[in-house]
Amino acid sequence: MPKKDSATVTVTAPLPVRLRMASLEKVSPQRAAVVAEKLWYKVPAPSSPGRLQRFTPAGGEPFFLMSGQSEVQGASYGPVDGPVALLVHGWGGYWQQLASHIPALVEAGYRVVAYDAPSHGRSTHGAHGFGSGSVLEMTEAIDAVVGEFGRPSLVLAHSIGAMAALRDARRRPMAEAYIFFAPQIRLEPALTWFEQVVGMGPRTRELFLERVTSNAGVVPDDFDMVADVTRRAEKGPLPKLLVVHDEQDPDAPFSQARVLADAWPSAELMATQGLGHRKVIWHKEVVKKVADFIQPTH
Repeated sequence: MPKKDSATVTVTAPLPVRLRMASLEKVSPQRAAVVAEKLWYKVPAPSSPGRLQRFTPAGGEPFFLMSGQSEVQGASYGPVDGPVALLVHGWGGYWQQLASHIPALVEAGYRVVAYDAPSHGRSTHGAHGFGSGSVLEMTEAIDAVVGEFGRPSLVLAHSIGAMAALRDARRRPMAEAYIFFAPQIRLEPALTWFEQVVGMGPRTRELFLERVTSNAGVVPDDFDMVADVTRRAEKGPLPKLLVVHDEQDPDAPFSQARVLADAWPSAELMATQGLGHRKVIWHKEVVKKVADFIQPTH
């Protein structure tokens, strides 16, 4: 098994869940793996409609489309004939988390397309049922949005949204530029984080990973975006990339950002201090950096 990448989690599952996982680890790790799989797909409770509305910029054109079993909701901003800038939120997130970048993107001439993944924000649930989802569904949602609005010239993605964006890019030419905030680009750190959150033991972890990959029809290496990027770099130049990551991020190890930047020729890495996993998206210095980064593109 690959060496674990450490991250000190800021949240943990309720105590009864952790106690149950500890007990099942001893007597029936197979049952524990079933419980863990259900928890793995569980999406954190969405923000209230009032909060979503409060952080929704004025002037957007709402849209609705189907991705699998989910009705995906979103909004577009800016000129309809402009190059597409796609906003991709992370696990348990919603598109308004990236809304602070919309003014600069529109000013630069982009048509900004933002949406909620299945079981996130205002979108309905997908194949895993109410309140549950997966990175595979997040990838399919990107494909559905791109099918409606066209291939993006620029992609801004947070956390595991970066993984979904790069997985989707296997299906078509890559965008001209990418901006990743606190990217999750390997399965192993996410598994380690989840293991700590639910209190999963080593026997349960092995059986859980077997269940998840078998039921999803994929192998762990399918989620290794660093290996993916390395193969792409061997074949030709890669697009521009800006990675913004906080060195004290408790949920996504900063080391992953450095690994990605090292594997991506000419990538630029902006390290922040004390912003954590989410505030790094909208902090004023980050917003300014993004605005400066996109200027040479068009």
